[in-house]
Amino acid sequence: MRTRAAWARRMRADLVRAVTAAGHPGRLSLAVVDDPEMRRLNRDFHDVDEATDVLAFPLAEPEVPLPPGLFHGEVIVSAGTARREALLRGADPRAELVLYAVHGTLHLMGHDDHAPRAARRMHVRTMEILASLGWENSIEWRGGAASTAGVRPEERARPRGERLASPGTGRNARTRPRRRT
Repeated sequence: MRTRAAWARRMRADLVRAVTAAGHPGRLSLAVVDDPEMRRLNRDFHDVDEATDVLAFPLAEPEVPLPPGLFHGEVIVSAGTARREALLRGADPRAELVLYAVHGTLHLMGHDDHAPRAARRMHVRTMEILASLGWENSIEWRGGAASTAGVRPEERARPRGERLASPGTGRNARTRPRRRT
């Protein structure tokens, strides 16, 4: 039987791998919070008075050298939302948290999920990252079939835009990832 501390260590390792695999060039802070804290943050920073799955905050340009202890960005994921969403779809809550960490990191890298074409690129990149980490995914794409058909290879790479969007609301993809055995 796993202890809570062992689960937390494993979860931390999975989240670090996810953020690293997304390829953010700077140092990131990653926080796992409960729904009341996520609701407070979402209300304070986005004027939305409800919990969300993930928030991402750019703090400095990734190319700027920073002294130790400072970060280029922060990704905040909600454990409560992950548990709830995982239960609804019969998924592993860890998989949801990993998905949220990747999603937030991609936002910090300039990905956007508000316009349909950009959302599809972000969806494809998310699937690639999760697969590279050993998570099986059955992501339901709300914009159509969940495949890379029709997505040009250059669209799979990080888009060039500088616009950073806040994640969590209006996400276009849902997932039922499972750890490969």
